[in-house]
Amino acid sequence: VPGEAQRRERTRRLLDVFAEERRAKREQAERERQRRAQAEAYCARARDRLRNLERSSYVYELDRDGNRVVLPEARRDEALAEARAAIKRWCRG
Repeated sequence: VPGEAQRRERTRRLLDVFAEERRAKREQAERERQRRAQAEAYCARARDRLRNLERSSYVYELDRDGNRVVLPEARRDEALAEARAAIKRWCRG
């Protein structure tokens, strides 16, 4: 029966569309999960960085030989501001 074959074909196409939508939703959910995990990791690093900066009396960088080079106080203030901005960006509430 021609009508029967057409109905089966429409049903098959509809099921294919539903399956594609489910796959797309799963992929979107996985991307969102990965984005949240990355943001949580960045948040933890930013909080650690701020905590370390607040505890330290000075900020330093390592030179080519691995020696500590103490930076000016203004650079410490910049580093604190950068850490706070990173927390605002990556941490929720």
